[in-house]
Amino acid sequence: MSKERFVLQPSKEMQDGWVATDTENGIVLRFENHKFNDTVRCTPLLTDGREPTAIELATAIRELADWLREEHKDKVF
Repeated sequence: MSKERFVLQPSKEMQDGWVATDTENGIVLRFENHKFNDTVRCTPLLTDGREPTAIELATAIRELADWLREEHKDKVF
């Protein structure tokens, strides 16, 4: 069974919010429904004990945001 790289789940803490996770890079984006650009917050999960470089973090965030835009446009915009 393969694990999906990107996962989107309803937020348990934020009413009308979403939690998007990049399981490969350990990045979590939290945002309000239809307000991605105004409310997005990023949290790196230091799963391997190593902090990502700025380039690695920026690339992972962009890839996750691109996936959200392509697959879940109705929640982002």
